[in-house]
Amino acid sequence: MKHLFLNISLLFFVALLCACSRKNDVVRSPANSESPAEITEKRIEYREALKQSVKLLDDRFKAGMDGFGPLIEARIELTEIEIALADTQEERYAALENMLKHATELEEYVDIRIKAGAGRTDELELAKAGRLRAELLLLEEKHRASPQLSATPAN
Repeated sequence: MKHLFLNISLLFFVALLCACSRKNDVVRSPANSESPAEITEKRIEYREALKQSVKLLDDRFKAGMDGFGPLIEARIELTEIEIALADTQEERYAALENMLKHATELEEYVDIRIKAGAGRTDELELAKAGRLRAELLLLEEKHRASPQLSATPAN
C-alpha cells in the first residue's frame, strides 16, 4: 500500500511538472551555440529524468495499473525537450518521428486491450487523438522547414 501511494504521488508530481513547464515555456527555445552551457546541461538532466518517467509510466500502463494520460503527457514533454536539445532539423524530425512511433504503438495497444475486453472506447479515442497530434506536429515542423511549400498557393 505504501508503494502504491508513493507511485501515485510520483505520477501526480510528474503531471504537475509537465503542466507547469507548458505555462512557462521552459523547453521551447531551441538549443544553439548561444545557449549557456548551464541551460544545456539542465535540459539534458531533465531529458534523462523524463526518459525514466516514461519508462515507469509505460510499465505501469501495460501492467494495467494506470491509465495512459500521464504517459502521453510525459512523452510529449520528452519530445519537446529533445527538440529543444536538437542542433539540426534532422534531429528535430527524429524526435517527432519517435513521438509518432510511440503514439501509434499506444493506439494499437489500446485497440488490442479493447478487443480483449479490457479497454474502453474513450481510451482508444484519446490514443487516436494523441497519434493525430504527433502526425500534425511532424507535418507542421516539415512545413516550417520547407519555405517553398508555404509559398505554393492552395487549390
